[in-house]
Amino acid sequence: MVARVIPLARRSKAVDDLAPSSPHEARADRRYTICCEVAYGGTAAVHLGFFEGREGFRHPVAVKRVRAGLPEAPEYRIGLRREALLGCHVRHPNVVPVLDLVEADGDLLLVMEYVVGETLARLQNSAGCI
Repeated sequence: MVARVIPLARRSKAVDDLAPSSPHEARADRRYTICCEVAYGGTAAVHLGFFEGREGFRHPVAVKRVRAGLPEAPEYRIGLRREALLGCHVRHPNVVPVLDLVEADGDLLLVMEYVVGETLARLQNSAGCI
């Protein structure tokens, strides 16, 4: 299945201006605030989130988790865990770094650097690729 990207409601504003104040905001592991879904694929969804540090430090992150509504199958969690364990060892300019793997409210959350830019699908469409 092809991943679908959901445009942010305030796409024109900087990510730092997106205050985590939506009704869908949730705390994860006391360090992360999850704001809104930005993309999804067959088994997982990616959310814009914020790392909440001391002294008001706040940094945008991408938080990937198994999509709600999927059966409670352990293979989804195992796949996400494998992705995290392998991803944390990859260092390449074209690969988004894995920052953390946490469990919150029974969900396994893969925390990655949040990268602002065009989606691959949009780039392919503008280049005339199929």
